[in-house]
Amino acid sequence: MTTLMRLAITRSNYKAFTDRMQVETPIEKDGDTIVMRGCMAHSCTIEEAILVIDLNDGTPYVALKFNSKFRTPFAADRSRIPQSLRRAIRQE
Repeated sequence: MTTLMRLAITRSNYKAFTDRMQVETPIEKDGDTIVMRGCMAHSCTIEEAILVIDLNDGTPYVALKFNSKFRTPFAADRSRIPQSLRRAIRQE
């Protein structure tokens, strides 16, 4: 998993991702993807991360929330960001 994640995001964003996965919620299946959410300890709703993995090809997609605002999702091909990630971002 670490190798796939490093392909999707930069080293500094990888650190931000792992910092925001300290408190995790249950993994959910959404269509052909799995969705994992987490947050920084004592900062849930403010500092969060979402990881979506496409079950067809294993491609990871990541969204990071800094100071209560999600940044543009990270993906090798941003034109293929799954709807499950878009839904997870809107679920705030």
